Amino acid sequence: MNIPLTSSAIHGSQLSAAYTCDGKDISPPLKWGAVPSSVEELALFALEVGPRTAGRYTLTVDWAMAGVAPALHHLGAGELPRGAFVLEANDGKRRYSICPARGTTTHYEFALFALPIGVHAAPQLRSVTLLSNLSSSTPQTAAPADGAFLVRYTRR
Repeated sequence: MNIPLTSSAIHGSQLSAAYTCDGKDISPPLKWGAVPSSVEELALFALEVGPRTAGRYTLTVDWAMAGVAPALHHLGAGELPRGAFVLEANDGKRRYSICPARGTTTHYEFALFALPIGVHAAPQLRSVTLLSNLSSSTPQTAAPADGAFLVRYTRR
């Protein structure tokens, strides 16, 4: 099932600088649609989309939040809702930061996953582990629903 995911911080397909290290470097406001009633928890990701290798794009987790209640359908800019927590990103830090190299255009995917019954993220879990589990085809771990959008950011 697809869950529509949007953000008012996106203009065309460009991420506003306010939500990067050139601005406040806080997560953008996010809004999503209804989730299946069987969902116990949501997880959100900001993934840097890198070059294609062996037919697949390289994804780097720049930010991940889990423990989001399924009754919630939006996050304000920089918001960490009650019960939610930020997971360790690829750089080993537990924070939001979009900060590509100067003079480059980088693509990002913001993604929402609905965790199936019995699958819970723990604060000590690495974001890449959770993403791998949710992206797998194993029925016990595959997300029953998800949503995503792509953006780009050009850092001057």
